[in-house]
Amino acid sequence: LFAMWEDDTDDPRCQRSITNGRTWAASAELVAGTYSDMAIATNGSMVIYIGAGGTASSPDIESVLKNGSCNAGGFVDVGTLTDNWRPDVAYEDVNKRWHVCAMEQDAFDLYYATSLLRPKSWTQVTLRVGTFDACSIDADDNGNIFIATDDTGNSRITVFNSSNQFTKNTTRIAYAKAANNTHLSILGTTILITAIDANADLRVIWSTNDGMTYNNATVVGSFKDAEGCIDSTGKFHIVTSNGGDIDYVRYAS
Repeated sequence: LFAMWEDDTDDPRCQRSITNGRTWAASAELVAGTYSDMAIATNGSMVIYIGAGGTASSPDIESVLKNGSCNAGGFVDVGTLTDNWRPDVAYEDVNKRWHVCAMEQDAFDLYYATSLLRPKSWTQVTLRVGTFDACSIDADDNGNIFIATDDTGNSRITVFNSSNQFTKNTTRIAYAKAANNTHLSILGTTILITAIDANADLRVIWSTNDGMTYNNATVVGSFKDAEGCIDSTGKFHIVTSNGGDIDYVRYAS
């Protein structure tokens, strides 16, 4: 198991467990600097760490690939995403590729980048001009890439998906009202999206037909963040914060 976070001095740190989370080795600083919005993905043996570096006024998306370790090492730019923030990263096994989404800091346009397993260069796409506040990315078992977005400009959650690294793409409206803190998780071809709606309730959104249609339900409360995953029986496991406690929700669609 690997965990990654931004510490209180804005440096990216990593911690590893080889006992299924029962014990953890000492945390390691990956690189000194000013970083935020950390994200992590793995293909089972290698781990990629990604974050927004640079300055607050001009952040750039950077990544570092590790062969199953938390050893220190310098970050490198993800393509030309040099004025972007709030990235997310996923691994897709069909084509053996890493996939990244991020927003432009100033204009809030949505960007996508992809690279082969050992990144030497990244292919970048300006996915959509608009007002996007956050994105989350994942892949299904067929190699299709999905990006769920806080489509703030249209007060909805919009999902983009593509089978060819976004040379072409389709979109679906997963939730037709304003929401934020969107997170996407996929198992097989079942999609789970968690978000916080305008009433601060937890919004659970899912698709069982690979993103063709979406359903949603509400968990009433006062929530700030949420992230979920899907187990092999189709149940959703969601961790969320109410600003103080960390809460757990198990939801059966």
